[in-house]
Amino acid sequence: MEREGIGVEVVDLRTVLPLDLETIEKSISKTQRYVVMHEARETEGVGPQIIYQIGKHGIDNYVRIPSENRLLSAAEVPVPSVEKLVWDRLPYEREEFFDQDEKGRDIRRRIVRSPKLAEIIRKNMDY
Repeated sequence: MEREGIGVEVVDLRTVLPLDLETIEKSISKTQRYVVMHEARETEGVGPQIIYQIGKHGIDNYVRIPSENRLLSAAEVPVPSVEKLVWDRLPYEREEFFDQDEKGRDIRRRIVRSPKLAEIIRKNMDY
């Protein structure tokens, strides 16, 4: 995204009770955009509740994007038992590889990417 000249601010909510509306409001007032991403399906996750709270508290008065571009969640399918399929339903991709730390010990690292989130962010830049 940076290479395309699009800056992104991430607010990683560690808890949803209490919901840190102050931090959310600071970010939204600065960027005038937001996308809520979570691993659960839309119908059972906390994402719609976060969006509801943002609206209820008037925080989305700053927002200039359509409501359909505000939530990214897992696919509306049953949760599979095969690990590969579990990852396929999530709104992001995972890449694992082994590396060595500063003491030469093997460690596992993960890179998480979300092309779907990047696509929504690009759409939101039009507003």
